[in-house]
Amino acid sequence: MHQKRVRWEEEEEKTNEIENAEATLHSFIKSGHVKHVENVQNELQNSELYI
Repeated sequence: MHQKRVRWEEEEEKTNEIENAEATLHSFIKSGHVKHVENVQNELQNSELYI
């Protein structure tokens, strides 16, 4: 039971990280800072290797 809870918490943490990254990217897109958007997209692509 404990392992299932830990696994669930880890999955929830990953989901929250992805949601935060998406919110940040959306914010950059709305601000019109294209270069910043490209940087964030590159960071997200790099982070996908670890997810």
